[in-house]
Amino acid sequence: MAEVVWTGRAREDLREILEYISRDSRAYAQSFALRLHRKVTRLSDFPRSGHVIPEDPKGIVREVIVGNYRVLYFETSDRVAILTVVHGARRIDPPSAQDRTRED
Repeated sequence: MAEVVWTGRAREDLREILEYISRDSRAYAQSFALRLHRKVTRLSDFPRSGHVIPEDPKGIVREVIVGNYRVLYFETSDRVAILTVVHGARRIDPPSAQDRTRED
């Protein structure tokens, strides 16, 4: 079982997303947070369950989709690092090697 760790960037992204959603509906924000938590927790047992993202030419960064959002992560032999959470319509640059190794 891999340990799931969140980078500072990913934690901040999630905080901003939940704040944005809660402006319209606190209940939906809570529901979204629960669905995201379940999907991310599942990565500890099934780290390859996400798809490799097309923006990463090296094929290292994977994603799981939760509603309209992409949770980007990569895996090592003993951990899954959550890199960022972004809206699916948003264009992203491939996460850098520094982002991949930093836990903040």
